[in-house]
Formats: sequence, structure tokens, C-alpha cells
Amino acid sequence: MKPEFLQVKVNGSSVSSHKPQTTPPLQTVIHHLEYFPVFMIILAYTSVFGTYAAAVYFGHVRKFIPYISDTAAFPPEMCFFTASMNLVAVFIIISGYIRNKELSMLMGEIPNKYSRLINIHFTCIFLSSSGLFLLSSFQDKNVRPVHVTGAAVLFVSAEVANACDLYLSSRLGLHVTNYKSFYAKFVILVLSISGALTYGTFEIVKNVLFDYAPVHPDYGPLVLVCSNISAAGEWTAVLTILLYYITLCGSFKALQLNLEVKKEN
Repeated sequence: MKPEFLQVKVNGSSVSSHKPQTTPPLQTVIHHLEYFPVFMIILAYTSVFGTYAAAVYFGHVRKFIPYISDTAAFPPEMCFFTASMNLVAVFIIISGYIRNKELSMLMGEIPNKYSRLINIHFTCIFLSSSGLFLLSSFQDKNVRPVHVTGAAVLFVSAEVANACDLYLSSRLGLHVTNYKSFYAKFVILVLSISGALTYGTFEIVKNVLFDYAPVHPDYGPLVLVCSNISAAGEWTAVLTILLYYITLCGSFKALQLNLEVKKEN
């Protein structure tokens, strides 16, 4: 049963009367929310480049632009990559949720006009986190359909989420009040979309040429070229999609997270 609460004014002073609660609410204020995207970027980049270094050291991949997924195809680097990227997926949810609530608060002065776009933003954040989980947990050489599905969900949903964030930032006038942050978002988004399109396009071309390579031996070098371009696109897309979150640190510094745990009798 909720405690009864009554507030009255006596001679201009506010006096409150309520039934005592057996368990007072526990309130916690969390500052320095900018650490969430910073930790996420550090962990993600350490995972990607650390896995690449280990895979090259153990001779599991070539040194020149291997696919990120190929660098995590064998243990022990596979174990580190999977564990760290699953943790990065959790940080994406946390950072995305904070950013989504910040946008909801800032857009509150324009009721319902951007509510659907804000909902799409968080839905895509959740989907991109889920795609990263599938991508890192199910390796290309072992469960290719699940891995490819995770990659597609990650790239598409992350680009849509970042595009929504950029558009809402422009509606808030960020391109005027903080143009450096806005144009950094814009450049990172363009690079990530270009990388994702390059990866997808040349991956399809490579697979088509690979099917015809036994019949047309001249296609062999083209398969290698397409593979290198596709891998470069994958690296560009993944690194820039993650880098987008670093642009949120400035706005996160001005925020605090209030948590309240209350037991009702």
C-alpha cells in the first residue's frame, strides 16, 4: 500500500504529514556518464586490434587486411573476442539508453513531433547490440548464416540509429551551438555508411566471382582484390560505428543518472 502524503502551508511555510514508511527509498546519483562510451571504445578497440595481433602471431590469418571475423575464428583469440565484444554490446545498450533519454528530455518542448523517431533510435540501438552479440558469438567459419545475419543487423541498425541521432541533433541546433561535435558526427556517419556499403557490395561480387573461378581461372586475382576491398570496408564500418559513441561524451558530462529503489508496503 502506498504511503499517504499530505502537504499544507501554514503561514507561508510548507508542512508535510505522511505515514512513516517501514523502508525508506534508496537513492543513488551516478555522475560521469561520459565514462560509459569511453570504456566501450577502449574495450572495443582493444578487442579488435588485440585479436588481430594474436591471430597474426599464431598464424591464423594473413597480415594484410584480414576480415575482422576471420581474426576471431580460432582459439585463443576467439575466446577473448567473444567475451569482450559481448561486454561492448552491453555498453552500447547503456550508452544508447542514456542518449535516448537525453534526446527525449531535450525534445520535450516539441510534444509528439519527434517521439516516433526517438523510439526508432532506441529500437535500432537495441538491434545493433543484438547484432554485435550474434556476430561475435557465432563465428563465420562455424555458423555462417547466423554470423552473416548478425553482421547485417549490426550494420543496418547502427547506421539508422546514428542517422536518427544526427538528425535530432540538427533539430536541436547542435550544428550552430556545437558545430565541431555535429560535423564530427556527420563525418563519422559518412565514413561508416561508405564502409558498410563497400563491405556489402564487394562481398557479394567476391562470392559471385568465386563461384565462377573454377571455370574462369582469370577470375582468381579479381577474387583476391574484391576480398581486400571488402575487408577494408568492414574495418572502416566497424571502427567508425563504434567511434560515433565518442561524440556523445561532451553531452554526457552535463548529465547525471538518478536511481531510486523503493519498497512499498
